[in-house]
Amino acid sequence: MDERNVSRRSFLKGIGSTLLVSAVIGMTGCGKKSQPKTKTKEELLAGDWYSFYTKPALSIYDDGTYTMYGDYGTGHWAIVNEDQLKLTDFYGETHIMRLVDVDESKLTLGPTEADIADGADPDARLVMYHTYEEAEQNQSEN
Repeated sequence: MDERNVSRRSFLKGIGSTLLVSAVIGMTGCGKKSQPKTKTKEELLAGDWYSFYTKPALSIYDDGTYTMYGDYGTGHWAIVNEDQLKLTDFYGETHIMRLVDVDESKLTLGPTEADIADGADPDARLVMYHTYEEAEQNQSEN
C-alpha cells in the first residue's frame, strides 16, 4: 500500500508539473501583439508603376535610383519637403512633382505650387498603379 501512495504521489507531481509548464507556455502568447509596421513613403514608392503601357512607366528602386519608360539611363530620386518627388534624370535635369498620395497599390502625382504659379492646372493628376491590370482597369473606368 505504501508503494501505491509513492507511485500515486509521483504521478500527481508529474501531472502538476505538466500543467504548470503548459500554463507558462500558454501565457507567453498572451502578451501585447506587435503592430504591423507602417511603411514609409520611400518604402511605398519602391517598385514598378504602370499607367497606360504594359511596361512600367516608372520603376523606383529602394537604393535611390529610378528608370522611366522612354528615358535613357538611370536617374536618382528623393522625397523633398515631405510631399514632393524629385527625379533627376541621367543627364542631370531635375523634375519635381507633388506627391499627392501613395499607398500599396496607387501613386498619385500633381503639380507643385511653382508649377501652378507658372500656369499649370492645379487639379491635374498623374495616377499610376503597381500592376498593369490595375492600371488598365482604372483607366477604363475614367
